Amino acid sequence: MKPRRFGLFACFLVALLPSSLRAQALLINNLSRVQSAGTPLDAPGLVSAQAFTTGPVESQLHSIRVSLVLYEASQVSVKLWSGPDDIPISLVEDLGTIFDAPLGSSIVLFTSTGRPQLAPNTRYWVSVANLSGNFDWNRTSLTANGGNEGSFENLSRQSANGGATWPNEGMSDEHHKVAVYGTLFRPGNIDTSFGADDKGTNTSVTSIAVQPDGKILLGGIFTTISDGNATHNRSRIARLNPDGSVDTTFGAEGSGLNGSVWSVALQPDGKILLGGSFSTFSDGNVTHGRLRIARLNSDGTLDMSFNPDVEGTNSFISALAVQADGKVLIGGDFTGVSDDTGSHSRLRIARLNADGTVDATFGADGSGADSSILSIAAQTDGKILLGGEFTTVFDANGNFNRSRIARLNSDGTVDTAFGADGRGADNSIWCVTLQADNKILLGGRFSTISDGTSVHTRRSIARLNADGSVDSSFGSAGTGANLFGDAVAIQADGKILIGGVFSSVTGGNGSYNRLGIARLNADGSIDASFGTDGKGVNLIVRCLAIQSDGKILIGGDFSTVSGATDTRNRANIARLENGVAISQVSLPDLTRVQWLRDGTTPEAMRVTVEVSTDNGFNYAFLGNASRIAGGWELSDVEVPRVRVLRLRAFISGTTGSGIIEALDSVSYSRPPSLTLRGKSKLITSKGRLTLAGTASDPDGDLAAVRYKDSGGKWLTATGTANWTAKAKLKPGRNKILIAAYDSRNVASAIASVKVKRR
Repeated sequence: MKPRRFGLFACFLVALLPSSLRAQALLINNLSRVQSAGTPLDAPGLVSAQAFTTGPVESQLHSIRVSLVLYEASQVSVKLWSGPDDIPISLVEDLGTIFDAPLGSSIVLFTSTGRPQLAPNTRYWVSVANLSGNFDWNRTSLTANGGNEGSFENLSRQSANGGATWPNEGMSDEHHKVAVYGTLFRPGNIDTSFGADDKGTNTSVTSIAVQPDGKILLGGIFTTISDGNATHNRSRIARLNPDGSVDTTFGAEGSGLNGSVWSVALQPDGKILLGGSFSTFSDGNVTHGRLRIARLNSDGTLDMSFNPDVEGTNSFISALAVQADGKVLIGGDFTGVSDDTGSHSRLRIARLNADGTVDATFGADGSGADSSILSIAAQTDGKILLGGEFTTVFDANGNFNRSRIARLNSDGTVDTAFGADGRGADNSIWCVTLQADNKILLGGRFSTISDGTSVHTRRSIARLNADGSVDSSFGSAGTGANLFGDAVAIQADGKILIGGVFSSVTGGNGSYNRLGIARLNADGSIDASFGTDGKGVNLIVRCLAIQSDGKILIGGDFSTVSGATDTRNRANIARLENGVAISQVSLPDLTRVQWLRDGTTPEAMRVTVEVSTDNGFNYAFLGNASRIAGGWELSDVEVPRVRVLRLRAFISGTTGSGIIEALDSVSYSRPPSLTLRGKSKLITSKGRLTLAGTASDPDGDLAAVRYKDSGGKWLTATGTANWTAKAKLKPGRNKILIAAYDSRNVASAIASVKVKRR
């Protein structure tokens, strides 16, 4: 019998998008259903559109919690809208979709990633929609007051068909029910998810450094730390998990130092440098001599390879800075530094090699400053900024009058081009911090600052140009904090956090009551959207650190932290809410790596790029990135196609320096191509279709050609560069998919073949 004749027609579609992009496009199409009618009140599958009104102060959305009672599994979408009193019109944020909301009662938390600004005294709407569209809901709204911060509660709605019951149950009142609860916040208010009431340290926290994994190092005067679960004996050094709980894998009970830790610095290899007034370190069992400087391993044990027992400084170290070459700058009140070669006369400033020995190429015997150095900032050009209580700095060339602020060259000599004799601040400078444009922020206890041209009245906060002259565009006469500015941190958007002892802060736009913590705009004016009048800490903020997500860690001497409507007991350590942090890694091409850093993410002193070709087990240094508009870029390099990139931002704080990390592991491999022979070459016989064609890969790592016939299973074709596939046919219309894959198992090209069997 002759085989039946088949009428064939084929259409070929080649999609060069990787599978991840195809999936994203599908997701967007699914989500667009809820917006098809323009407003949530008319959207298909709407559960409810419920309204709340914000209070008189600008706030931001933190999260929305939805309590659902469903009679069948559903797709539930939650969105935030704004509009007139009775109609929500403008979409503010899509908070997400649960694609398989479970049967029965459940509570789902939708956390806002955009942290949108909510205008004061404005009506907002929350829509909760069932995208499955398989039951009807009341389309009504309920009003609640969102206040300044805190929450709006119990915006509940129930379906109209109240007579329906659950399958196999007699419940008649608890079906089809939704309740919405929201949490609003104002930047600067306490993050209640971090720590617990009446918990923290038993005395001062003086230094904070954030690790790449989000864990938080604390240095200070404390001997115990509590997180609500237990109290732990950790003397002057401890580590917290990102949620504020004590990291019990760091150190041991009874471990720590016998004197204060004033500065903590994180090295790229995960080791931790400590400077302070201590003379011993104990691991809980054995005590080792360490004279004011020590280095710990990443688990909190003592690094025995750094600085032997009887070596160190003869007085306290208050500032540490790790240079790009691994050498360590130390500042304080010492006049001598010892190592295995003997004692070296270094007055308040010295540099150590990576093993803790004194770097004899930096400075000379008798060089340094005449009084304490309290802060150090290392510039990317190798020059070194010093802030403190000194009025004179020395080097082999002579003595130079520099009041509380000076700059050294990379070899430790005084940079005479910075500042002028007899100029500087009239009182101590506690913190020196570099901006992205190389301008220099100063915080401290001064009330005037001069640069040889004129004297400027600046209280506790000022800014210098890169040459040491006073930046008159920052603030104006008499502006600043009314007492002391002990800590400064800079956001990537240029806004400036200050902490200390003060009750009011004045800028060109007025005076605001802020207790111990405030934020300035880039021009020195007060950022009124941060914090609330008369709120903050009840004593002093000694140190600040910004996390990668923009949240703000504060340490010091305080027992309460207050926001617009809430006061919480926090013992010397707390975390504050903040706005949106922007961090995005991209490769414009295979010779450039870009890291966009903006918003509330911390400003970086320098950025390094490393590459791994073994899935992140080992990394090789690729280069130091340079600043570009909105971030950093490493150019003129060869980026492997298959790799993991690790970008590290080194954050220099007043009393601690941490590292923020971003990873990019997207393969940049080029997709293979797929061709199918024309319909004249298609062969059918006994209910089977034979397809053939060619495939190639520009990167030379073609893995396989696969196809999916009418049976619904993916099968592997015979051959790759020249492939053959035999597919089963069913009566009627058949659709066969063919795909080529490279060695990364990424589908790159799909051909669709439709065959009609007569």
